[in-house]
Amino acid sequence: MRLFPSRRILVTGRRTRRRPVWSRLVHALRASGRALVSMVASPAVLLGDIFNPENRIARRWLLGFIALATLVNLSDLGVDLLVDRQTREATVLLSDYSALRGQVKQLPYADTINFYAARYDLDPALVAAVIKVESNFDPNAVSRAGARGLMQVSPVIWRAFNPGSSCDGQHDPPPASSDCVFDPAANIRTGTAYLRELLDNFKGDFTLAFAAYNAGAGSVARAVGVSGDGLPPFRETRAFVRDVLNSWSGIRLQALPPLPVEALFLLQSLRRGLPFVSLGLWGLFAVWAGVKWPKRHW
Repeated sequence: MRLFPSRRILVTGRRTRRRPVWSRLVHALRASGRALVSMVASPAVLLGDIFNPENRIARRWLLGFIALATLVNLSDLGVDLLVDRQTREATVLLSDYSALRGQVKQLPYADTINFYAARYDLDPALVAAVIKVESNFDPNAVSRAGARGLMQVSPVIWRAFNPGSSCDGQHDPPPASSDCVFDPAANIRTGTAYLRELLDNFKGDFTLAFAAYNAGAGSVARAVGVSGDGLPPFRETRAFVRDVLNSWSGIRLQALPPLPVEALFLLQSLRRGLPFVSLGLWGLFAVWAGVKWPKRHW
């Protein structure tokens, strides 16, 4: 009897019948599950195989690992494209900044942000974006450089803008009074006033003002005319400028598809983490190949 494997005809005695649709569906689901397991578990399998002298790793684990590493690389590229698009949107919107003064809503400390943004003639979404990037709305945040609070105000800036305060801006949280660097309202007031001063000093150039907020006005002043974009050659500062622009456009234009503010914050986190994941995977593959490939017999 002639069989047609591509049509999955089963033989039972003298009778033939097609495999039922549900059976084909189950088979496809099982195959997909095995492929998914091969991808997810392949890094652990390759790591174990490095210390396995018998060299019995199945080929499907190697193929799954390559598929996983390729997926991570493609995801990294896709995230970069989406975040870069959002940055371009923010840059265009900044050119029409005077038209954007709507209050922010459904964010922590929204009323305080709106109040001080209006006092210092800033878009509340910009202030919220700085807070998001600097502290992720944690009023007790302390950086490695000693900046404190929601807007990561340094002790020097705190004392410059609050000369009569009993707080020196150098102690640990929680706030000691309502006029303390860790008090949310006082911190937002100081950070917003400082951002306004930087914008005035750099003649309304938001990119330079954000860079100065992160690296200091002196660093930006020295970089202007030296680098093509006027930004200091610090990776952290350039990432800060990009992240603030992205967060600002996400907060201000939450209806902008397909990057609402929550998705944008997630993409920013992925953008920072995916390159390390990719580097780790390919590093593991390089070690495995160096140890095992010469001994394998295909």
